[in-house]
Amino acid sequence: MEIQILGRNVSLSASQQELVERRTQYALNRFSSQVRTVQVTLSDVNGPKGGSDILCRFKVLLRKRGEVLVGDTDVSIESAVANVADRAARSLARLLDRQREHQGISMSGAVEAT
Repeated sequence: MEIQILGRNVSLSASQQELVERRTQYALNRFSSQVRTVQVTLSDVNGPKGGSDILCRFKVLLRKRGEVLVGDTDVSIESAVANVADRAARSLARLLDRQREHQGISMSGAVEAT
């Protein structure tokens, strides 16, 4: 699983980059065999105005097919990444369950037809 981190209008320190990578690995590690790439984009929406303005987006590209897009804003990079990583894990679990169910239905239909 490759993790790409991109900061737009946000400067990330080495420790913040490490935190983003570690938090992403922790949340998505159980899906590492199905995930090809995770693109993490962080941007400062309001600039110097302040407020809940750090936007974090995850684009999870799967090895076989499909992708999961999740985003959220929060006051800090750390909290935005934590929220989005958890949401991405839940969304990815749902997507993979739906794909497995769909394959099970089509396979069981093929077995009954023979």
